Amino acid sequence: MTRLVAAWFVALTVIATATAQTFHVPATGEPLQLDGFVPGAMYQLRVSGVMEFGVSRGTGRMLLQDACYEFNEYGYPVPRTVISNDFGVLVCGAYRSDNTYTSTPFVALGTRMTVWVFDTDYRDNRGALTLEVWPLAAQQPQPAQERGYCVLRRPDWYQPVPEPPPVCYEFYLAAADAPQRAGSYAWVEGGTCWLTDYALRQGWQLDPFLGGPHATWASGDQAMSILSRFGGDYYGCIDESRRGQSGHDDLGDPDEIRDMTLDVCDRWSPSNSGGVQGTLDRWDLSSIPWGASIDLRFDAYQIPDRFIVEYPPGSVVHDTGWRGDTRYEDPSLYPGGVTPPGQGSVDRVTSKDRGDTLVVRVYGRDPQTQWNYSLRCMVR
Repeated sequence: MTRLVAAWFVALTVIATATAQTFHVPATGEPLQLDGFVPGAMYQLRVSGVMEFGVSRGTGRMLLQDACYEFNEYGYPVPRTVISNDFGVLVCGAYRSDNTYTSTPFVALGTRMTVWVFDTDYRDNRGALTLEVWPLAAQQPQPAQERGYCVLRRPDWYQPVPEPPPVCYEFYLAAADAPQRAGSYAWVEGGTCWLTDYALRQGWQLDPFLGGPHATWASGDQAMSILSRFGGDYYGCIDESRRGQSGHDDLGDPDEIRDMTLDVCDRWSPSNSGGVQGTLDRWDLSSIPWGASIDLRFDAYQIPDRFIVEYPPGSVVHDTGWRGDTRYEDPSLYPGGVTPPGQGSVDRVTSKDRGDTLVVRVYGRDPQTQWNYSLRCMVR
């Protein structure tokens, strides 16, 4: 049965006087309905607490779960988002030892929000998460919403090739301009496409080759045409001869491989320009704390370059696409188009939770290209 919470706050005009209301979201999955939101007003969520999700069959240890991570089964935090809501508000970020996570400010879509804990089996769940809802000042200036289009994909389980991993995919071009809207799939922040919990629950992932963001629908549609040559731009298969290769093998082998070290947090560690065909930097993370988040800052200047982050090596966690000046647009050199500007940054591109080696690949196509990037670890 869904619990209904009566209207409980009014819009405030001065953020300094805003007070939060506190609720408890049960681990048993029972939806909690919160009334009293003012459509168009700004709010923020804060979620804290730890729940018990039963005992692991593999390790025999208790599964301890906060809103965003299970952190006891293997002795280190494993990303697993369990807090959900029908406004599409994202709460999770890098792992926090205090098990407290705060959303970005969002606009209320209606008068009621439904919140619940997601799990596949609630029978042995115990406890609850503490949810705080903070009304924000109505006149508080908000940053301009970044817009764009993101190419998503998910395995096509009806493919003719039965054995995993799937080589055929379903594709979707998502308008990424409203992360808080119920039912949205993606949003753009810091020049990067991010997927909502709603999209992740449906099995979507950002295409690692030409995911975007694309500045216009036309450029996103062009990328879809390259990726999905069958089924009217909605389905596509990877060439059988390339099965099992990494998503950027078509970019060629790197000109050089370099060993780098990220050993100090709270400051940027730079990497200088490398080869045109490709540079592979292997970053040693052994000296930074477990759970530290890693930020990326890059600059392709005008001639386009592409930055790909793998963690662990072979698993793409971020792909900037071709970044630079659109004057260099050439589909034969830069499939999927060039996204301006050449510079950008991504906070929390990943967190140290799966080993001590991170790989950054940088690709160019013009002998005159120049680029640089930097990494920074943060203990947030």
